[in-house]
Amino acid sequence: MIKPIKFTFLFLCLWGQSFTQTRQTIDSLRNQLTIAKDDTSRNNALIGLCYSYRLGNTDSSLFYGELALESAQQTDYHKGEIRVPQDIARVLLNLISNAFYAVDEKKR
Repeated sequence: MIKPIKFTFLFLCLWGQSFTQTRQTIDSLRNQLTIAKDDTSRNNALIGLCYSYRLGNTDSSLFYGELALESAQQTDYHKGEIRVPQDIARVLLNLISNAFYAVDEKKR
């Protein structure tokens, strides 16, 4: 009985720390976005925000992804033009996966 409790406690501690690190990463990227002096830094911050929001807040992830893609195309940032659609696809696949999971759970 003690082992499952220890495992659950450890899991919650690690999950909480991961959530905090994600929040710190998002705050850092937002700060970088506001102080970015060149297009490459701005593009990288937008790409980072798209990726960081992918699991928790898909609307924000898609918003920053669209901004990043527009910005990358306007500035001919080819690395961003390649990476952003992949990140957007990850978000959409996550949404679809969650929808199928919800339907499956509803059937049970």
